[in-house]
Amino acid sequence: MKSLLCLLLVFSTGAFAAEENQFKPLKDVRSQMTFKPLSDEDKELIISYTRTLFSKVYVNLEHKMSIYPTNPLADLKIIEDRYHEMDEVEFHQRMLAIYTSVRDFHVNYNLPKPYACYSSLTGFSLQKMKANKIIVTSVNLNLKNLSPDLQKLTPGDELVSYQNTSPLSYIKSRSAAVGASTPDAVIVQGVFDLYFRSHYGSIVQKDNEITASFKKPNGEEYSIVAPWIARFNPECLKEKTEEKVQSGKTDENLREVKLKERKKFFLNWKNKFITFFKNKLPLLKKKLLNSDTALVDLSAPHTTKHPNLFWKLIPYQGQNFGYLKLDSFDAPEGTNAAVAEVKKVLTQNLADTSALVIDLRGNYGGQISFAEKMAALFGAMPVKSIPFYVRANDFMSFMFKDDPSWLKLMIPQGNNNTLVGPGNLTTLTDLSRVSQSYFGKVVLLTNSECFSSCDLFSAVMKDYARVKIYGTDHSTFGGGANVWATGYMKPAFESIDMPVPPQNISMRVTARHAHRLADNSLIEDRGVATDVILDEETDDLLTQNSTVVAKIYNDFLKDPTLKKSSDTFVEFEQKSFQVHGDNLVNLIASVGNIDYISVFKNKKFVQRFEKDEEDKIAITLNSKNTPYGTESVEIYGFDRDSSTRLPVLRTSLLLETLPEFKKLQDLNVIGDVITTTYPKNADCGWQKSANALLLEGYCPETSTEATLSIELPQTETILSFDLIMDTEPDYDFFEIVAIVNGVETQLMEPVSQPQNESFRISLGAFAGKNIDLKFKVISDEAFSGKGGSISNIQIQ
Repeated sequence: MKSLLCLLLVFSTGAFAAEENQFKPLKDVRSQMTFKPLSDEDKELIISYTRTLFSKVYVNLEHKMSIYPTNPLADLKIIEDRYHEMDEVEFHQRMLAIYTSVRDFHVNYNLPKPYACYSSLTGFSLQKMKANKIIVTSVNLNLKNLSPDLQKLTPGDELVSYQNTSPLSYIKSRSAAVGASTPDAVIVQGVFDLYFRSHYGSIVQKDNEITASFKKPNGEEYSIVAPWIARFNPECLKEKTEEKVQSGKTDENLREVKLKERKKFFLNWKNKFITFFKNKLPLLKKKLLNSDTALVDLSAPHTTKHPNLFWKLIPYQGQNFGYLKLDSFDAPEGTNAAVAEVKKVLTQNLADTSALVIDLRGNYGGQISFAEKMAALFGAMPVKSIPFYVRANDFMSFMFKDDPSWLKLMIPQGNNNTLVGPGNLTTLTDLSRVSQSYFGKVVLLTNSECFSSCDLFSAVMKDYARVKIYGTDHSTFGGGANVWATGYMKPAFESIDMPVPPQNISMRVTARHAHRLADNSLIEDRGVATDVILDEETDDLLTQNSTVVAKIYNDFLKDPTLKKSSDTFVEFEQKSFQVHGDNLVNLIASVGNIDYISVFKNKKFVQRFEKDEEDKIAITLNSKNTPYGTESVEIYGFDRDSSTRLPVLRTSLLLETLPEFKKLQDLNVIGDVITTTYPKNADCGWQKSANALLLEGYCPETSTEATLSIELPQTETILSFDLIMDTEPDYDFFEIVAIVNGVETQLMEPVSQPQNESFRISLGAFAGKNIDLKFKVISDEAFSGKGGSISNIQIQ
């Protein structure tokens, strides 16, 4: 291995020659890294922005103050009292300290350009290993003229001292500046901080060089002196990253930008090592693969249309396993296209695998809706949207002025700044359109760099018991939130007469924090716990051969539940299943090549189920009402035109025992929201009486509606009621509408003639959705009749 690493170092010489003029010793460019002057008015404006963000928007403030020694608003008051005495460096440094003190990677203070276009690096990269061992993973010998001691370094060497102290002690001393929260994340991000610092969000360090000691695998120790090397990125001046982030069309934030920059930069070096290893040393590679330590070759995975999605089919000990690598939840092509690409890989490339590893190590997040929709690919039932909470105040009400679902939560709280929720970012309708696409065993492979939307995806998959989580750290990062940048909030700031910050300075805070679906616990600062902790080997990092994935596959082979269980999943190819006892069985099938499903018992037709607008067929069988007993029931798909039996697309049916849905009178919520407009008589409109609505005050020029908000089960339900209506024929009308995500659907023809009858209306089209039912009566300027009533209202 030693000779291999030496060859790698030789090979890397000359890399990045085209960028050589961008690298200079930090000490030689300090004079260029200056800030433009800020007037007192500029500083006052930045302070005002920060006060508004932390007091009106930042949803984690009280939580952070309860677990960390931080008080951002008190610290801001100190700056406000002294800012006129501060130069630009001190002012920006103190502002940065406020934003990093809450240890929230979604909370950022972005320094102005061109300062933000600089980064500092040491010329080598490091990574945390098991037992917090830190090793060298790459060396850029192209920089040896600026840092001669780089030639002493070899990938695999262990860092034992940094600035004359232990690396962990040094990392701990800077933990507040690093900004991470969970213990593993603090160390991982602190390791980055040892060799790379982006000045998007950090003041350049005072030291011009570092002193470090390393230990080779044979125990030999040596020391180096490495100057900090400044890199100026001229493309930064052309980029419009701030505009992209501030548009609100991405969840990307400053620290994610920094992380991407850093990872892309060093991955280039690392890939050169791997390419050389693969092409020049096949015999050594074969030797490693046949060694006593089981390895899985993860090199050269297949690319996809999605830039961050990769896959591999891996034969291992007589079985085929799937490997899916997702580097981020960014979706430049749109979330639906991104999910479609994942689905394509699952159904076309990995469909016949025994089990699947989804590798999320280093996934820095991205679009929340992508994460939620992707989770829906791994279960028969649609997932629920992640619950988010926000502050209720005038500023946030302005931000949500065009979003009635959030305003509905906020308005009752007025301007008291309390946290309200839950609300959702992805609609249940959008999530229900995503059907299951993989039917084998699934595990997630995570680490403490699985951040933001990666945290959320892991949480949803775990809460739905769809995965076991393996990881190289104890949990994911712990950053479950939705971030807003000042540019996105520009209209709200304009509404309170605040112009944009000077010099294109931008700030970001967590506007909505996320909770777990299972127990409503906060994801921030906790992450998603790892079920099985695995240790990476040095070879994993230097050769792209993974002992970690091999260990997971070995667990799969030993797992008696590896094969699909007929007690939980039933595939359509099997064409039959059994219904037992008096259970209500709810089956949701996503089907694209058939129009309806027919159910047969003993070869005789029993029931037919039609496909809905979302290409789903909801099958409800209740053995108490339909005598299936314990006998087999056959399912066949049919095409409407040919009426011939067809194979149903590979999908699965989840047999789920559900409690009988409560009758409406048990819920006791009918008519809780009653809105009536009447210009002349305050006694007009609906009046609630037990489980009935009475229109005893029947008046001219009245519009009255009673709203029932309810989440329907996945099964088909029936709305039933008794209607008595005595109103002016052809002029005054009674009607019922259903509203889902702002879209109205009329459930019955408007009633105008006198009526006294019972109604039964199917709500099957809204199964599994949050629905508002509105019972309306509208009268014109004249009226005749006594009014009416709706009674015995039930949903069952």
